[in-house]
Amino acid sequence: MTEASDLLDRWHRAIHLFNSQDFYACHDVLEDMWHDAPLSDRNFYQGILQIAVGCYHGQNRNHFGAMALIGAGMANLRPYQPLYYGLDTTLLIQESQQIWHNLSQGIFPDRLPTLTFPLAPHTA
Repeated sequence: MTEASDLLDRWHRAIHLFNSQDFYACHDVLEDMWHDAPLSDRNFYQGILQIAVGCYHGQNRNHFGAMALIGAGMANLRPYQPLYYGLDTTLLIQESQQIWHNLSQGIFPDRLPTLTFPLAPHTA
């Protein structure tokens, strides 16, 4: 397996885990990717990782930990807007901002963010 295909496989796994709300396992994959990423991509992976861990903390009713990590994740992703590697980073930041706002009111939302790829081909 080439290095590029390994990275792509890990990226697809991270997306699946995030969108399945398995945030702890997603964190493990993204952390591994973050360590291997070029410097220009590190904040991108770290931002998604922080949002994932923030959602994990939120699921466990640690609202302050969730808010801190989601806030840091949004900050790390802002330079990568509107799209990066096909990911709609603007939408992820908007969804995360809504979660952060709800958490600040003591409410953990029913709907969590997803990793959305608007330019990806659709399959039937």
